[in-house]
Amino acid sequence: MTKRKPPALNVHIRAARLAAGLHQSELGDRIGVTQQHIQQLESGKRVPSVQCLIAICKATDCEFPIDKKTVLVEARPRRPV
Repeated sequence: MTKRKPPALNVHIRAARLAAGLHQSELGDRIGVTQQHIQQLESGKRVPSVQCLIAICKATDCEFPIDKKTVLVEARPRRPV
């Protein structure tokens, strides 16, 4: 029996937006980013920051299923060490 991989975060972002009845530009306006930014999040080309994810949750009145194995943001230093 193989385990099914849970949908990626970008799939949840798109589903939350659609469930809230919002266009990409409307969600972007609500959280202070561009429509292009939302499109990149939904396509998986961009990983949302924790702050962005919280804003999306508030704007769409949703929760994202996150477990111990889910990594939201890759940790990397801001400046070279």
